Amino acid sequence: MINLRHANVWSAFLLSLSLLCLSLHTVSALDGIEYVYGIDLTTSYGTAVGLNRRYYHPKYNEIKINGSVEYREMMERLSLPSSRHFSPPYNNIWERIADTPRQLARRALKKLYLPASRDVAILSEFLDQITQEVADSFVHVEGAWYPRVLVSTPHLVALYQEDILDAIEYGSKKVFLGGAVMMPVTRGYNQPHTSIAAIAGNGWGLCANYTNVEDCRMEEMAMPERKVWTIEYTDTSLHVQLQILKLARLEYEPYDQRNTRTSFDFNCRASLHGPGPESPYFDPDDPSRASERYADDMMAFLADLPRSLKDQGPITEVQIVSDCRTDKLLRTMVSTIIARMQKYNPHYSDGDNTFLGARGARELAKRYLWQQEHDGQDSNARQWPSKSSLVKYWSSRWLSGGLGWYQQ
Repeated sequence: MINLRHANVWSAFLLSLSLLCLSLHTVSALDGIEYVYGIDLTTSYGTAVGLNRRYYHPKYNEIKINGSVEYREMMERLSLPSSRHFSPPYNNIWERIADTPRQLARRALKKLYLPASRDVAILSEFLDQITQEVADSFVHVEGAWYPRVLVSTPHLVALYQEDILDAIEYGSKKVFLGGAVMMPVTRGYNQPHTSIAAIAGNGWGLCANYTNVEDCRMEEMAMPERKVWTIEYTDTSLHVQLQILKLARLEYEPYDQRNTRTSFDFNCRASLHGPGPESPYFDPDDPSRASERYADDMMAFLADLPRSLKDQGPITEVQIVSDCRTDKLLRTMVSTIIARMQKYNPHYSDGDNTFLGARGARELAKRYLWQQEHDGQDSNARQWPSKSSLVKYWSSRWLSGGLGWYQQ
């Protein structure tokens, strides 16, 4: 007669072994960095460009998804100074102490396998949609479901890097629930903003051959300083940023209200069709006068930032990240402002700029991963659970459960 107690032990052991094998298979897929997704989140939509590091899939690797009403409302709220709070990396010990209760609450939620905040839940859900859409475009390729992702975002006053990292981390915990499993390209607080990603997407501030370290370093040293005017224009907002830099790199960039402006009063929908009922410029009795006031204020909004930083030199590059291909009002305003301020004619980004941020994020991710593989681990890494810990955790849970059953 078979001993029932021994049968229970063997059942628990075999189940643990099968789960361990499944986990090992999953981890090997995560460790094989073949697929890299560059994702750019705007205030109203998200774009992604997938890359197979062995070869390109030019036909299916560009994805655009419109954000939900909840997502758009969150982005508008995060653009308000009233939404600010302390967040890592801190400037001093007092900020860390003041933020301790909020951090403890976030950690408790993550221990329960819940999103760290409501904003993290919204971001993670949207990133899941984008990542799975890109993974589906790589037909019949298993590794596409375990990508490394680099997410660029608009530089909003209250959109913090910890929220982006926690959103990616929460998505990676869904490994046993099916779907694409996101892992960050870099685990540090150096996630790029759309302005930097777009600069990389244009090929500015990048050496030609990053695999030749010495030549790349010499080329970067000889690069000129750039003053780049970035304009992100969607159907919900107008976001502008003016930066002085030489290189496009993954570096932490704190919010600076002196070189950044955001307004949800101006958008390409109003520029194309006139201010709607939701706009403060809406006037049903005199639509033409409403459109005229709208254009005048939008012109003043755009000109404010370049005018306030005029003493820092002429603008050398202008890049417009937008899906409003038919809108000529913005481009006319930008050209007029430049002509009034300087004699030097800057270099404009050409072509369809809908995917400019995502392409740049992909390029930065590709270069950063190559550097990690040749220089060692991520020097900007924050504390993050290792992939092997997933195997140890689940196997120990099942083994301890089986042994506990035996001891009873």
